[in-house]
Amino acid sequence: GMPEAVKDIINKKMNILEFNKNIASDIIISYLNDMNKYVVSNAESIKIEAIYKSIPSQLGNVSNKFQYTKINSNARSRDYETALQWLISSTMIYKCNLLKTIQIPPKAYADEEYFKLYISDVGLLSSLLEIQYNDILLDNNFLYKGNIAENYVASQLVRNGISLYYWKSNSDAEIDFIL
Repeated sequence: GMPEAVKDIINKKMNILEFNKNIASDIIISYLNDMNKYVVSNAESIKIEAIYKSIPSQLGNVSNKFQYTKINSNARSRDYETALQWLISSTMIYKCNLLKTIQIPPKAYADEEYFKLYISDVGLLSSLLEIQYNDILLDNNFLYKGNIAENYVASQLVRNGISLYYWKSNSDAEIDFIL
């Protein structure tokens, strides 16, 4: 799917406003169809899809952490643990753990229960959100643009081999990424 997206943008002389959005939608559909191929039960596939589709709205959580109850009011982490690990292993999403304290090595101070999730590709995130590219490029003012930028930074850090960590104080001060 991605080579088709790259080819389309090149053929359109790098004009993102002319990009065929159906390509991104088709990639998402292919991802969701793949979930059904590689899991042992339909119930697990439904959980994987539910987590994936909840991430765009969860990026804007006031709590600055992933909340299972945003998927389903009765959802608990133990019910979605396998589905979450499947998505992380597939690299369709990236996990950013909260640091209890900012110390070296950060992995030793990561809190596995508090985390944020990012979509691995900002184009797919934009497609899931049904965002018009010209709203981003023309600098239209909307609050979610910061979440798109944060997701982009997360994807670039991961692509450069950097693990994702964030920090949040009790008074709601936050550092999006700790390196």
